Amino acid sequence: MNKKKISDKEYVHTYDGTLTFNQVECNIDFETTIKEITESVQEYPDTLKNNCLKCLVLFQRARGNMDDRNNISVRQILPVAWEKVKSADEGTQLIFFEQLQDIVTKGSCPQGRVTRLMQFVGI
Repeated sequence: MNKKKISDKEYVHTYDGTLTFNQVECNIDFETTIKEITESVQEYPDTLKNNCLKCLVLFQRARGNMDDRNNISVRQILPVAWEKVKSADEGTQLIFFEQLQDIVTKGSCPQGRVTRLMQFVGI
């Protein structure tokens, strides 16, 4: 069986119109999340760190962060995902940073951004 990875560009679009996100209480806001991720990624290798920082710049832009097909915004989901990830084990944090890197290196459409972050909401 040929399983696709989340990093495959077309894979994220299989979820178009099917994702749901019920806003949950989150103890941090978007701006604080950006600051915390920026601090946390500093200890990682330069390539990963630099790509993650580029991704955070994308997240802060006004355009490209609203997944209209699923009606979910990066501003909504990033703080919730990060709150889960920052208290998880180091392996989960590494995977999170790799997903941010993939947004920069493998495609940054709004659906891909949201789908990659959505993986961490349920951990």
